[in-house]
Amino acid sequence: MGAVHEIDFSSGGEVLPAAMTEDAGVQAAQALSALGYSQSEIGEALKGVDKTLSVEDMIRQALRQMVRG
Repeated sequence: MGAVHEIDFSSGGEVLPAAMTEDAGVQAAQALSALGYSQSEIGEALKGVDKTLSVEDMIRQALRQMVRG
């Protein structure tokens, strides 16, 4: 297995909890789609994600679930 690289999704601005942003789940889904995951994979992975997390943490949690999958 190759090296694991951490992706920095920060933009230097304030990160709001997902509960404070209406479209956090949509943003997380779009990011996963941009990484090449199918809609069914994204749906399964985001099902178990804590919706109170930041978008970045939602993505991390979804990716972890996909790896364990």
